Amino acid sequence: MDHPERLVNPLLSWWQEREPNQRLGIKFALAALGLLLVIAVFFKPAYQGRQRLEAALPGLRADLALMDGQANEARRLEAQGTLRTPQGDALRDALAASLREHGMATKALVTAGRAVRIELHDVAFADWVAWLDEVRTQLHVKVSEAHVSATKPGQVELTATLSPP
Repeated sequence: MDHPERLVNPLLSWWQEREPNQRLGIKFALAALGLLLVIAVFFKPAYQGRQRLEAALPGLRADLALMDGQANEARRLEAQGTLRTPQGDALRDALAASLREHGMATKALVTAGRAVRIELHDVAFADWVAWLDEVRTQLHVKVSEAHVSATKPGQVELTATLSPP
């Protein structure tokens, strides 16, 4: 463990050889160097980060204002009831019109409370799934029950009950 002594002894003797005025100057120089090091390592990066945040703040405030406006618009639309799902006879009529538009003939279309039961024969399964996806998003209905059986390749016979969520 005499390695530290080999380094410290020459440094200590060099220090003692200096005049008190020189020692004082060296102390001030080391203090100034330490202060510059602290500024370079801690304060300058923090200051630069603060400046970047201040520059980004107006954009973030604009984003917040946009989100607040969108939230208010969503609340207003919800209060107006723009997302109301038709029920009962209104749902039956809307589904009948949609089925006619897509060229699907129904065997039966019966109102059952708030829901509607649909019976289709010899309809292309892919067409029915595409229609169902469209109706689900437009009328906000869900399939509460479905029985599907194949009649020919790609053709099905089905009974499905669609209801409001």
